[in-house]
Amino acid sequence: RRHEQAHAAAGGAYAGQPTYEYQTGPDGNRYAVGGEVNIDVAPIPDDPAATIRKMDVVIRAALAPEEPSPQDHRVAEQARATREEARGDLAAEQSEALAPTEGAQAQAIAAYRAAGAAIGSPRPAASAVA
Repeated sequence: RRHEQAHAAAGGAYAGQPTYEYQTGPDGNRYAVGGEVNIDVAPIPDDPAATIRKMDVVIRAALAPEEPSPQDHRVAEQARATREEARGDLAAEQSEALAPTEGAQAQAIAAYRAAGAAIGSPRPAASAVA
C-alpha cells in the first residue's frame, strides 16, 4: 500500500486514488496483494510551459516509491518524452515571438533612415574596395 500511496501523494492533482487488489489469506483476513494509481500523462493543450511543469510532477509521482516498478519507469519515461516535446514547442514559440517579420524589419530600417535624414545625419559611408 505504501507504494501506491507514494504515487498518489507525489502526483497531486494528476494522480487518482489508489485501488487495490485483495486476496483472503489462510487466516481468513483480506490482504492487499497489488494495486495501482492512475496518473494523468496527457499534455496540456496549447500550453507547453504548463505541460513541462505537469510532466515534472508526473515523473516525480511515477518514481516516488522506494522501489519503482518497471511500469513506474515506463510512465516516467513517457513523461520525459512528452516534456522534451513540450520544451521544443516552447522554444519554437519563444523564437517566433522574438523574431521580427520581414515587413517589420523593413519598416524599422526605413524609420531609422528617415530619422537620420530628418536630423541631418550623414548616411554611413559605403565601403570602397581599392
